[in-house]
Amino acid sequence: MRDTEKTTKQVLIEARQIISKPENWTKYRRSSVTVGGIEVEPSSHLAKCFCAVGAIQKVKNYGTSEAYESKEVKKLDFALKKLLNYNNRVFMYNDHFETTHEDILKVFDMAIEAEK
Repeated sequence: MRDTEKTTKQVLIEARQIISKPENWTKYRRSSVTVGGIEVEPSSHLAKCFCAVGAIQKVKNYGTSEAYESKEVKKLDFALKKLLNYNNRVFMYNDHFETTHEDILKVFDMAIEAEK
C-alpha cells in the first residue's frame, strides 16, 4: 500500500510502532541517530530515534511543515487535549521535561482508539 493510501489510523499505528521502545523515542528533535544524538531527517536510513511528529513524518514521508500540519498530528493534538486538557501541540508535550515515553504512547493509543 502506498503512503498516500494509508488511513489516518494506519499511519498512527505505524508511527506508534516506530517509537514503541524507549530507545527509539527522543525529545528536542524530530529524529536522530541515537537518543539525544546527532539530528538527521526522519527519512534518513540513519534515523533510529523519533519524536511523535518525526515518527509520523517517517511513515508518511512528509516534509517538515507538512508533518506539523498533518491530520495525524492534529489527531494527536486532539487526543492530548482530551486526555490531559493540555492546550499546546503534541510536539511541545513530547519535548516537555516531565513527559515520559509512556505518556506519548498513551496519547497515540487514545488517538488510535478515536479513529474508526
